[in-house]
Amino acid sequence: VSSPSIFSNEITINNTLIGAYHFTNEISAALTISKFTLGNIDYTSTNLEEVARGFHFTTEMLSISPSIQFKIRESSPGSTRKLFVNSYFGIGGEYIKFNPTSSYKGVIYNLQTLGTGGQTIDSAKSPYSLTTAGLVFSGRMNFYVNKKYAVSFLLSYHRTFTDYLDDVGPDIYPDPNKLFAKNGTNGAAAVYFSNPTSDYITPGRVRSSPSTPQDSYFSFNILFTRKLFK
Repeated sequence: VSSPSIFSNEITINNTLIGAYHFTNEISAALTISKFTLGNIDYTSTNLEEVARGFHFTTEMLSISPSIQFKIRESSPGSTRKLFVNSYFGIGGEYIKFNPTSSYKGVIYNLQTLGTGGQTIDSAKSPYSLTTAGLVFSGRMNFYVNKKYAVSFLLSYHRTFTDYLDDVGPDIYPDPNKLFAKNGTNGAAAVYFSNPTSDYITPGRVRSSPSTPQDSYFSFNILFTRKLFK
């Protein structure tokens, strides 16, 4: 659930804590822990088919990312420049815990348990996992105001190994009658979330493109950094 134009997508707050250890002046290892909300809605898309589809979600995310960082630039204070600047490129892995939710008639529902992609009514399927691994590619620039303190800017691209951060995977739209019966008192909500706009569904139509089976997202952080040891 995203717009082809990156800046048309929903922007949320990202809370991040990073610890790093420098093996050499050029290479360091880092551990990043982030807690944030990831969300989006098809109505903001520039793709008319996605607007007509009408999916929307909010996912509480917790990620833990070990990485290796390589220094790519460094400058030293000069007679007219007091800031010490360095920059790094990082690559690492990621463990993510997530839980997509959405609202129907003022009530928030956990989407995974409803089986909106037909997971609970198809004996060949099972509910998707709420944890996943991924890869992280990042660039960071540090501006040191003195030997201990710095302000940093971090941009990261996160490629996950799941297609369900938004609850919408390459599943065929389920039979609404079977989905309603399977979910008991939550049947109306399950049917709504499986096809929010009640769009006409041709036989065999999938809820999202099977050509992009992994979800991804960007994060941008402004960090306050303190050097703990000499």
